[in-house]
Amino acid sequence: MKELGEVIKINKNIATVRVNRHGACGDCHACSLGLENRQFIDLEVINTVNAKEKDLVELDVESTDILLGAFIMYGFPLVMMLVGICLSYMVFAKNNTLIATITAFVCLAISFLIIRLNEDKIKSSAKFLPSISRKVSDDLSPLL
Repeated sequence: MKELGEVIKINKNIATVRVNRHGACGDCHACSLGLENRQFIDLEVINTVNAKEKDLVELDVESTDILLGAFIMYGFPLVMMLVGICLSYMVFAKNNTLIATITAFVCLAISFLIIRLNEDKIKSSAKFLPSISRKVSDDLSPLL
């Protein structure tokens, strides 16, 4: 996936790039935590082309990494809930839906705890950070 953005800050080999929100974002607001109705998102990216502040750049992130991130955030908790349901039916009485429901939600909470405990490691992993693939000429500035 490719996006155009403007470098607004440089810190060693990490650049903060401002990109416009687009239709795929919908009403998610995850990047801005829903606090503001902003039309842009500030992303931390790997500065592979030695871009400077105010440079227009093209960002690139692998589709497989996006899918892996989506699985970690959505698929893993769902799988944990299903594991909780299956385990409860195997261990406890087969007709006890209440225990299965409680076990499913406990497993869901455990999955969120696992994600939260590994959040810093995931965030610092270069695998999930977009990178600057190239500098873009100044004639594209009206696009931003």
